[in-house]
Amino acid sequence: MKLHSTLAALGLSLALASAAHAQAVQGLDGDWQGTLETGGPSLRLVMHVVTKDGATTATLDSLDQNALGIPVGSVKRDGQKVTFDVPVVSGGYTATLAQDGKSLAGTWSQGGNELPLALTKK
Repeated sequence: MKLHSTLAALGLSLALASAAHAQAVQGLDGDWQGTLETGGPSLRLVMHVVTKDGATTATLDSLDQNALGIPVGSVKRDGQKVTFDVPVVSGGYTATLAQDGKSLAGTWSQGGNELPLALTKK
């Protein structure tokens, strides 16, 4: 039980540290939806991006796994390149934002695997 408490405290500390260093990222606020084709079951994903008080944060939902509110450690944008780091699942998403700002086309990486993923702003 003590190990569980220690791990929970470590997770909370990491989440708070990530939030403390978050910066505002322009042009990404909203819900981004897409389907990850895994070669097995398809997974519907939703990335929720919010900018508040000068910081952009995000959470990820994997609807078909009933995994909701997965914390995104960081959201970064360099020009049209966008990166979401999701350390809780040892994953991340790197994509290019379309000129109209309504879609992302990129790659989901997790566990040594890379799969194409397109997200559309809803």
